[in-house]
Amino acid sequence: MGVRDMTCCGSCLRYLMMFFNIIFSIIGFPIFVFGIVLVASPEWFMKAIDSKEINAILQDVGPDVLRTAAITLIVIGLVTFMLGILGCCGARSGNRCLLGLFFTFILIMVIAELAVGISAAVFKGKVSMPMPTCALPR
Repeated sequence: MGVRDMTCCGSCLRYLMMFFNIIFSIIGFPIFVFGIVLVASPEWFMKAIDSKEINAILQDVGPDVLRTAAITLIVIGLVTFMLGILGCCGARSGNRCLLGLFFTFILIMVIAELAVGISAAVFKGKVSMPMPTCALPR
């Protein structure tokens, strides 16, 4: 079934999928850029937020945690951006290969989220390093 053979409902779903994937791409790209900025110049971020409480927390946890968070933001932003582009191109062209690849990556993400959620529930009491609470508002 080609793109031109779609019914009204199929066409509406195709445009709806394109709309949401464009939104995901628009959201993913700034997250990716923010992570790159954090890796490139964490000092700029420390000056830009100018909050005593947040600066105290960031100084307590150290630069390694900030770098790990920045790399996590880069990965999450890039994956969100690329999945949005992949889904939008697949929906636009109606290519079964692109749509299958998009579905596979979404399925992998859902399984990974379930695994992280289950591990967090199972190992909830075994966390050895508590969050710093010295500068949190009460």
